[in-house]
Amino acid sequence: IAYYFCCLKKRGEVKIILCNHIGDIIFTLAVLDPLKESNKKITLLLEKRWFFMLSAFEIKAEVKKISPFWRWIIFRSNKTEVGQRILYYNKEVKIVNTGDYFTLGYEAPSRIEGCTLVDCIHRIALGLDHTYEIQLKRKKTISEAELQQFVIHSGVIKGKTVILTPVAHSVSNLDLDFYERLAKRLKEYGYQVFTNLSSDKEKEIRGTKRLVCGLERIVEIAEYCGYLIGVRNGLMDLVSLSNCKIVALYPKNNPMYDFYNIQKNRKENNGKLWQYQLTGNTMQDVETIIRLYLKGELYVDIKTFENGKEGTI
Repeated sequence: IAYYFCCLKKRGEVKIILCNHIGDIIFTLAVLDPLKESNKKITLLLEKRWFFMLSAFEIKAEVKKISPFWRWIIFRSNKTEVGQRILYYNKEVKIVNTGDYFTLGYEAPSRIEGCTLVDCIHRIALGLDHTYEIQLKRKKTISEAELQQFVIHSGVIKGKTVILTPVAHSVSNLDLDFYERLAKRLKEYGYQVFTNLSSDKEKEIRGTKRLVCGLERIVEIAEYCGYLIGVRNGLMDLVSLSNCKIVALYPKNNPMYDFYNIQKNRKENNGKLWQYQLTGNTMQDVETIIRLYLKGELYVDIKTFENGKEGTI
């Protein structure tokens, strides 16, 4: 309450407190113009570690740092009756933290028919009258010389390299065995395969090469490589601003398939964004992903093994 009255409450200024999710940040930046129609100053509050990502965009708002402690306090307060009265009765403070909508489980946002992540951010968190298209102009954060240096050092093949992203925080991760089989089959089809890693301490998927480049460089590198495949995560929302082809994966029967649907969240995907829900049959899934999305085949006639017997699907 003290932090609210000392730092947040200011007439004529809309303060937006952002969570640490890439997609939430991207989808908020996309609607700063509609928010400014109220003729009020807009201030974005987020942790300093995300400032580098914002530097790639022309942001028509002031950006200020909020400490992890105070961000945590605000988000915790937002889950209490007193906190909600203070924060929500004042329309000039907006909180973008879609995780709050899952306090009661997935059923909470799914009560709105066809509700997606972007719907939650634009219509619920920010209070806009409809969901807007994600049309952000992003400046290059890596020079052509730096990109070519990376290409020479790593040996990637333009348009024929796949980056695997096995880690997500909102959707359940897949078994490493699936990625290992996918990587092996991709290489048999002639693709180079890398594992995207956030630090040198992480281990790559067996049979792949390591890629540690950080969020500030991943967009240009992924676009050069050609493909990004992995469990649905926020990195895909950032890379979707490029011409990289993306395949978002979901575990079998995962209820988040529609809510995080990358095609619905990015309607202007130009045929380069796909998503696939696994069937539980690894061989079938791997072959379908490669031949439908990477090779562009309209129909896949593949062989699978069930109960030790070979059959055709």
